[in-house]
Amino acid sequence: MKKIQILFCLLCFALGSGAQLAVTFSKEKERFVKELSSFMTANKMEQTVNTANEFEKMVKDGKIPATWFERMAVTCNEMSGRQMSAYTHYNPYLQNVMYAAKTGLSDSKFIEWSDFVDDITYNQKKGDNTGFLKLMDFSEALFLHGALNMTQAKTWRVDTKEYKMDYNDGRPRVTFRLPRLPVQPVATH
Repeated sequence: MKKIQILFCLLCFALGSGAQLAVTFSKEKERFVKELSSFMTANKMEQTVNTANEFEKMVKDGKIPATWFERMAVTCNEMSGRQMSAYTHYNPYLQNVMYAAKTGLSDSKFIEWSDFVDDITYNQKKGDNTGFLKLMDFSEALFLHGALNMTQAKTWRVDTKEYKMDYNDGRPRVTFRLPRLPVQPVATH
């Protein structure tokens, strides 16, 4: 009997210490912000605490559009279902939400980006969040610098905000609509 009790205690300890419980985020703005902040600060890591504080300040100052919170809750719940971590996954996600707000991303573009994030997240193999992390890097470069690709040696930029993000046939895709150039008549002899 003692062996069973000891085994049960060890099992409970192992599950409690190593397993990350899925968190559910409310679609209601105030509750969502409180739940997300609590989740981000639970690990007491300086970067996640700073990101949570910066996000809360932007919310308080009205710099995050109210229409974004329901969409963010959907994405955060998808991330939670995949047991993504505060530091590795939520931190860059939240940073990109703030970059999008700071650069004036429209509601429709935010929803399009959120759908893109969700499609990539949902379609990854369980336990492999590489696509999500690559998308966070890409999004940061795009939102902050209008860049498609940034390395120490070169940066590929685009000068239009007219783009569409979609996930088609198992592949992420960003297409750009370039402005029309005036047609110049060509003289012929």
